[in-house]
Amino acid sequence: MINDYPEEKLNTDYTISEFFIMYKYRQIGVGKYSVKYILDKYKGKWQLKYHPKNKNSKIFWNKTIEEYTNGKYKIIKDSKEAIYEDGTMGHIMIFESKKI
Repeated sequence: MINDYPEEKLNTDYTISEFFIMYKYRQIGVGKYSVKYILDKYKGKWQLKYHPKNKNSKIFWNKTIEEYTNGKYKIIKDSKEAIYEDGTMGHIMIFESKKI
């Protein structure tokens, strides 16, 4: 789930990938809790990719990272470095985890 293989060739420490919450555990806070736990544990610059046509993923990541960073993040839309198997260019979120 956490690696250091960035999609975009930017100076980041970590990447979130293969993040999935089983359907029966969605909408009860498991995903948001998990993301917060990971980001609090691993401090640094992050990037994550999501498929722009996956409405649920787009809503989840935008809301979760917006809340976590207090709006201090950047989105690279239609990244040529992050192409999905269906040919869609992914969106990349760039942000930093909080210092506690």
